[in-house]
Amino acid sequence: MTIPARGERTVTAEISAGLPRLRSVFSNGYFVEGYITAGAGEGQAVHATFLGYCGDWSAAPILDPTDHRVVQEAMFRLGSRGGQLKEDAYLAAVPVELGANRPYIGREDDQGENPHYLAENPRAYALPGDERGTLPVRGTEAMFSAGDTLYVELYTLRNAAHVVMLVTDQRTGEAYYVDDQAWMAKSEQDPYTKGIGPSGRFSWDGADADGQPLPAGTQVRVDFYAWLDWDEEMESSHARYVPGRAKPEVYLWLLEETDYLEWSFPVTMDGAAPALSAAMEGGKAALTFTDDQRMAWAVVRDGAGQVLAEDAFFPEAAGASVRLTVEPGAGGALPETLYVTAAEYASHTMSWSGPGRRAGEAPAVRRGPSGGRAPGRVVSRGRGLRPGPGADGGGGAPALPARRGGLPRPGGHRPVPPGRPAVVRPVLQGPALPGRVQPGGVYGRAVLGL
Repeated sequence: MTIPARGERTVTAEISAGLPRLRSVFSNGYFVEGYITAGAGEGQAVHATFLGYCGDWSAAPILDPTDHRVVQEAMFRLGSRGGQLKEDAYLAAVPVELGANRPYIGREDDQGENPHYLAENPRAYALPGDERGTLPVRGTEAMFSAGDTLYVELYTLRNAAHVVMLVTDQRTGEAYYVDDQAWMAKSEQDPYTKGIGPSGRFSWDGADADGQPLPAGTQVRVDFYAWLDWDEEMESSHARYVPGRAKPEVYLWLLEETDYLEWSFPVTMDGAAPALSAAMEGGKAALTFTDDQRMAWAVVRDGAGQVLAEDAFFPEAAGASVRLTVEPGAGGALPETLYVTAAEYASHTMSWSGPGRRAGEAPAVRRGPSGGRAPGRVVSRGRGLRPGPGADGGGGAPALPARRGGLPRPGGHRPVPPGRPAVVRPVLQGPALPGRVQPGGVYGRAVLGL
């Protein structure tokens, strides 16, 4: 080929050396760079550099694909080996790129501290189950909940033109909430903590488009859509459908854009606190717990804080009851007072206390100060339960000693329904925090009559 003085020629070169091996390693694509040398004779040479991308630029995900389901399964697998696990133990077992996307229940002032992760049992490791993903309805009668807002701190692998959180009704398709965040940069290292920080924070308070709390039992779908800035078609659609600060319903067009759906999970609204039914059976205290959704755990202690019985639950059906039996001690009798605490997956927590040695007495229904049933949906087989003084009030339950070690349940693994194996998670109790419930503690009580 001859190139005239001050002229140019176009040459097409096809490079294939080593590319099959690169494709096997980088399935979403890869950059190729280098240079081409053309000999010009008499020791002269002409060089041309090149830089190109091989593959589909849109193939790689925008959000880190590791989510709460992957984390739960990893912790279950690790927990089955025994020993106590650190909260971030899953990082060594799953292919996390930058961080795991884990929705949690909380309050605005929590700043992500001590999160109550969606669909997770805080007392036992288990395989993931979307049916356990519940969120408290605002204003329920529980003594405590972790909050009534769903939070998600997203880890992104790429710079996104838009990341949209859309909450819709699973049955009707109605749009309840949208959060559209533009120009979200990929997650990067925090200069202060030296760890990788999330790219953005999303939240939903369990309300509809008018700000009204959704009724108990409402099932929603939480979807995250994302696209890159070079996607002119999506940018054009977004500009056409979403003028300014639009209402949630104008985002329903995204439901058809399944190629841009990065992540999705269901949530069910939980509107009631756990209820307790108590009875004596052969010298044992038989406790039956129910909830409108699914119970998560229960623990019974004596006045010294010693655990008498505890278990974690994984009900298959919403509203299913679970049982916990308290055996007599070494002296053949139950303690003078039992302290019972139970919670469900939405974090609604109730606490009861009452005499454990009055099995022979006639049951008597106790009522609240107003003469009506006290809050808590508490029922008993012929016996009533009423709120007692708070943990800070006179006559309240004794303070339980703080524990930094674990209290593994005797007997190894907890019993669970077939197909839902679980591994015991050590029960931990830390120092009391103002306004914060401690696992296994007594936080404002109702009186348990046996």
